[in-house]
Amino acid sequence: MPNGLTEAFDYWDEYWGLLYSDDDVRFPTQLWGFESFTDSARTLGTVNHGGATFGFLQTGKATIRDSVIEWNLLPEQWFALPDGLDVELQPYTRLMISQRRGFRGISAMGGPIETVGRLRYIDGCSDSLLCAPPIFGAPCLNFLHFPSNIHQTPHTHPSTRAGIVARGSGTCITPTGRTELCAGRIFYIPRNSI
Repeated sequence: MPNGLTEAFDYWDEYWGLLYSDDDVRFPTQLWGFESFTDSARTLGTVNHGGATFGFLQTGKATIRDSVIEWNLLPEQWFALPDGLDVELQPYTRLMISQRRGFRGISAMGGPIETVGRLRYIDGCSDSLLCAPPIFGAPCLNFLHFPSNIHQTPHTHPSTRAGIVARGSGTCITPTGRTELCAGRIFYIPRNSI
């Protein structure tokens, strides 16, 4: 269960396995999280087959495997795989994975992420497209940077937004309340919510 429940914003600080499943007809999405801070004995996890996976290693070290690829990830690296995968975490590791159900993605890996994004975004923020969609309308993986003391204009998105706070801290303000954000916190924002 999420730590914070609002209509527009859910988050998790402790996580292992499936966190959220959105059965939206257009964008069915599952959010997965694996961390070995809470219980260092938890090291092996699985994301079920059935859709492309996009992930980010916030801290620690992890190995991800599918039927073809095995990659060793270091802090602030990202990846995309065509389908489900197995994960193996080292102690003190945090890994977030978003899965787009019913979509077969590509294999890609990169990082670590840069200090700021490469593209201008709302109110002085910046964004980098880490894993581009292979076709128009397909899912992607972005890095969004908020400078210190920024106040972003409230806005909505036509599809799910899910991620992990890579570094730093801040406050998310929605019509239903305020949520403090800190490094390692996984979040989920449903489509068309503020």
